Amino acid sequence: MFKTLLLGLAATVASVSAMGICYDTYDYKNIDTHFSTLAGRFSTVRTFQTYIYSDSRNVIDAASDHGLGIYAGVWIRDGMDFNKEIQAVIDGYKRHPNTVKAVFVGNEDLDNGWNQWQVIDKINDAKGRFKAAGVNVRVGSVQTDGAWLRSQDLYNACDLVGVNIYEFFGGSHEARWDAVVKKFGGSKLMITETGWPFGGGNYGNQVASFDNAVKHFNKVRSWMNAGNGGEDVMYFMFHDNQGKSPDYEKQFGLADASGKWKFDFSGAGPAPQPNPQPSPSPQPNPQPQPSSNPQPSSNPQPNPSPAPQPNPSPAPPSDKKCGGVEWNTDYPGNDMFNFAMAGDMGSLMNKCCSTCLSTSGCAGFAILNSRCYIKSALGGKKEGASGVTTMRLQ
Repeated sequence: MFKTLLLGLAATVASVSAMGICYDTYDYKNIDTHFSTLAGRFSTVRTFQTYIYSDSRNVIDAASDHGLGIYAGVWIRDGMDFNKEIQAVIDGYKRHPNTVKAVFVGNEDLDNGWNQWQVIDKINDAKGRFKAAGVNVRVGSVQTDGAWLRSQDLYNACDLVGVNIYEFFGGSHEARWDAVVKKFGGSKLMITETGWPFGGGNYGNQVASFDNAVKHFNKVRSWMNAGNGGEDVMYFMFHDNQGKSPDYEKQFGLADASGKWKFDFSGAGPAPQPNPQPSPSPQPNPQPQPSSNPQPSSNPQPNPSPAPQPNPSPAPPSDKKCGGVEWNTDYPGNDMFNFAMAGDMGSLMNKCCSTCLSTSGCAGFAILNSRCYIKSALGGKKEGASGVTTMRLQ
């Protein structure tokens, strides 16, 4: 019996070390303290950028110093210097070639105003520079599952495909993963983000709480141990980021903002259970409103999962398209979910349409005040609805 217990504990420890963790460099000055902490429970880290404002040391160096493998990120939005990112990867790889598992160019860009061909250009640029510098590394991109389902060309351009899935924002984790595997096969796919907030308000019927966050971690770990999720499953994320909004976005960390673990999942005993600590009671919370709160740091930083787009269980491929735009017209009710967007009306309509096409049961959508309302049906037409733009699937 004692031998069986030891084998069980060993298997638990091994399973935790096989799971990786996402790391946001917003507090990069404490990266060594953070990597020392997370190296005690994980063997691999994924970052969203590589350059951390120094030409002599970057996230690859830090990972190597703490015995971690790394999926190094190259951030391509929000004014980040792409050239510095690429050079940081080259420099870090040459110093520590065995540390870099792959490079991911971009993160959720297709849900933030980019098209797949813009991302492909960045990937090809990176590949060309790496080859010229003698850097032999796989290059891919990270996008949401729904974005991948409509981006065959981007998939083809990648050596490795990172898939972000948040059950907190809708749909079944397993079903959404299976939909991507069904379309592409599993050879290049891996989960690059999944997680659940420990608090900060609810998203529709999904409750952000300590208990639910721990349950989701256990669920993902068991799912991974059954052979799912690709070569590594990267959990989101290491520590809380208090500069994000809405409030639940601040609390996805397995550790608090200071880097202290919120619960014990070291492998000493059965699957982790919630610690007896106070947790705010869930409060009814309407769908999140758009926020313009800036990041607190003056440094250009990636926002790893900027209010992840709600991405319910994707619809199977079809020949439907969005059409029949109706200005100042509403079809009240039948809302499946809604989310904030940014851009001119053309880009808003494209974003809303893409989400509708990838959402099972979507019949059309309405746009009001830069917010997209995905609808299961369009009935009860209301004309003269100032500022409301509606389109239906045809």
